[in-house]
Amino acid sequence: VEGYLTLFAHQQPVANRLKEIFPSTTAYSSTFGVSDPAKFESDLADWENKTDTNKERKAILNKVKKETGIALQNEFSGLLANEFAVVTTRYHEKIGLVQIKDGTKLLALLTNVSKMISDKMGQFNYEKLPQILLGDGFFIFKRPYFKVIDNYLVLTNTESELRSYNDTYANRKFLIKTEGYNDFNNLEAERCNVAFFIHFRNAAQLFKEDMKAAFYDDFNISDPGLKNF
Repeated sequence: VEGYLTLFAHQQPVANRLKEIFPSTTAYSSTFGVSDPAKFESDLADWENKTDTNKERKAILNKVKKETGIALQNEFSGLLANEFAVVTTRYHEKIGLVQIKDGTKLLALLTNVSKMISDKMGQFNYEKLPQILLGDGFFIFKRPYFKVIDNYLVLTNTESELRSYNDTYANRKFLIKTEGYNDFNNLEAERCNVAFFIHFRNAAQLFKEDMKAAFYDDFNISDPGLKNF
């Protein structure tokens, strides 16, 4: 079955560096890597043309083009670097992190399709742009707030989440600085295209809130159970 993840089968594995700016409160994450961002964007557009959402996608991109004069997907493809990820923290925050080749140029591009709150922070004027530009992994960001920090694009669904991550980045409160993480990280492959990560201690409360009670009891109480991960 042709699906979103098959797009990454046409890419070479890349060095995984984006995890170095994951917040220390990360509960779980999905990370995607592409060796050829332009090809990925082209393959993504071709794949989206075959999906049920194609009509809506074209309508959004046409609206952007009509109102701003920008062919957004083409412009974005030249600025996308090799990695992008979606992180969920222990506090239910959803954070999109996108590696960019030139943050200054990206900011200039996004200023045309957004309402700016400050020099580097804004909110998209159009819905579903992250999903259109990066695929189904970013469907949770409907009309997100964003900030360009160095050569990273940060996406969140609320302004408070964005300010929270900005504090994390400014004060270097990253997962790689937490006890035990580097021992785990040293066991991972250096390169890949798709990676899923769970930090069981940070995710425990999310599991309790989101799982059906019977499943959570089996996971939390049974042997080996959560305590032995």
